[in-house]
Amino acid sequence: MNARIHALRRVCLVAGVVLAAPWAHAVEVKRLALMSVLGDQVNVVIQQDTTGSNLDRNRKQVINVDPGEFEQDAIDAAVSALRKLPKPSVSSMLMLARPTDRSLPFAFDGRKLQPTEGLIAGVTQAGASHLLLVVPQRAPTSIQLYHTAVGTGSLEGLGFYLDTRRTVVNVDTGETSWGILAPYAYFKLMLVDVQSWEIVAEHRATASAPQPAARSPNGISVWGALSAAEKIQMLHKLICREVALAVPALFESAM
Repeated sequence: MNARIHALRRVCLVAGVVLAAPWAHAVEVKRLALMSVLGDQVNVVIQQDTTGSNLDRNRKQVINVDPGEFEQDAIDAAVSALRKLPKPSVSSMLMLARPTDRSLPFAFDGRKLQPTEGLIAGVTQAGASHLLLVVPQRAPTSIQLYHTAVGTGSLEGLGFYLDTRRTVVNVDTGETSWGILAPYAYFKLMLVDVQSWEIVAEHRATASAPQPAARSPNGISVWGALSAAEKIQMLHKLICREVALAVPALFESAM
């Protein structure tokens, strides 16, 4: 059943939560290594009804992409934000490359990282005191429209959420659209002490930019609401904007 709702005036949303470890205390980041493992795949999630079940029944497709640009977006935005901090919280920075086979150089053990030998060698060679990581995260779908959040199931990493059934009314123009295409970026920034490998603080980002799809039921498809170039551009913008907002909050909670 179509649900008639008001669209938000500006169709971009950024939401995040900063968490600090309960034992966290002020830290001095002398030399920071940065690594992003966000961006080697883009998810296409198509909304499906979940009546009578808590299971995530959304249809999902995975598109493997060259991760270079998206991961570089995250690093560049983090470096830019770090340089704008009101005090010199970081004396120097160095980017660490992800393994060439695209594997993760770490695992999680509660509030600690379990690094591979390669990652240990990398931070040691860099002389880093801390590591800033950008990693995908999974969270319940929450596409924020003007006065309500919509969506079923969960989202993770980078991608696009499609709702082909929802009717949307633009509160400014009164125009009606059928369907929503929402580029999204769900990821975490984590500050890690590389002596103990404890996670000092983290920021959880759930950013989306819902776009109305068509002005008539027989109009363009939901997926076609944005061109291929516009889809990529929207993901770039979401990553850069959210990282830029996250870094100050992350370091404020850790300092």
